[in-house]
Amino acid sequence: LPPAEALKPLLEPRPTTKEEWVYALGRGRGGEPEAGRRAFFHPSGAGCLKCHTMRGRGGRVGPDLSRVTDTMNRMQMVLSLLEPSAEIAPQFVAWTMELRDGRQHTGMIVHENEGKTVLGDAEGKTITLPTAEIVERIPQKTSVMPAQLYDRMTLQEVRDVLAYLVKGSD
Repeated sequence: LPPAEALKPLLEPRPTTKEEWVYALGRGRGGEPEAGRRAFFHPSGAGCLKCHTMRGRGGRVGPDLSRVTDTMNRMQMVLSLLEPSAEIAPQFVAWTMELRDGRQHTGMIVHENEGKTVLGDAEGKTITLPTAEIVERIPQKTSVMPAQLYDRMTLQEVRDVLAYLVKGSD
């Protein structure tokens, strides 16, 4: 790219409202899948890889995004990124588990078997609880995926990640 073209995305005003983000992202233009792959897996980036798997790489707390286009179109992906708690699939509901000793742990159930319940948090970290010690399970209305995660990325990085998800799901 000529230097002026390379700077163009940096000069575009950053959206400030949900409506502006939807407009900026929903048109499907300007995303580079390879740059999106790098942003998705970058350890210092938004942290997509901490929770999500793509093509066998990444965390196992959130949904595997390898075939996300089988169930979501681009606009649904945009809305899911902008408001992760608006619609949560039952298998990805976060739970607060209260233990006999009064301690509480919140996360998504990653695995439950053999007397152990494994919860995963927004950082992709897991904690194993003895199932027999859980006295109450309270479903949460908010997603484990952090709200306003897109604030950790530039507008172009968000476009690139969306382009990667669409291309990588083909």
